[in-house]
Amino acid sequence: MESLFIVVYEIFERLAYRGILANLVLYLTRELHQGTVTASNNVTNWNNTIWMTLILGVHIADTYLGRFGTGFEATILQPWDQRGKLRRKSLIYPSGADQFNKFEPKEKKQKLSFFNWWAFSVFFGYLISETFVVYIQDNVGWTLCYGLPTVGLVIAVVVFSLDTPFYRHKMPCASPLTKVAKVCVAALRKWKVNLPDDPNEHYELSV
Repeated sequence: MESLFIVVYEIFERLAYRGILANLVLYLTRELHQGTVTASNNVTNWNNTIWMTLILGVHIADTYLGRFGTGFEATILQPWDQRGKLRRKSLIYPSGADQFNKFEPKEKKQKLSFFNWWAFSVFFGYLISETFVVYIQDNVGWTLCYGLPTVGLVIAVVVFSLDTPFYRHKMPCASPLTKVAKVCVAALRKWKVNLPDDPNEHYELSV
């Protein structure tokens, strides 16, 4: 049941994000009177900034707040700051998979079904945003067209929050980024260390 809330949440979130992105260049050129090149660059920079937050979100989740905590924070933040999208995007999907016990045959089968429904929710949200929302943008007005994605985000937050007490939570552990950083620092510190002649001494474990 918890995974169903996540699937419904994803529909409204994708509708909101794609609804904003679909005609954003036209909005910048027609309403803000930017040049086509400037508008395209601004949209590209905006979108890339969103995707760059993926690394930050994963690090926070693995080290401090956990997947659910970071995903929930990003969900609340997203209506005001789209940089929350990728912190959410990189964590809600794994959180959905965490709702199933892989050692239970029934839940293992349901987990596979969840991935199918997740993909459906993504493309269904895209379908609505690329047809209905874009039609509103072109034929009704920008106020309503950007109001709809905002409402979609609010609905997504509500849907995600409703089942909060029943979600299975995975506790945070050490971040892989921290381990990678330690390896890099150790490699730099031993940059000028000469390798021993015996190949068996190249490793910490005997070979």
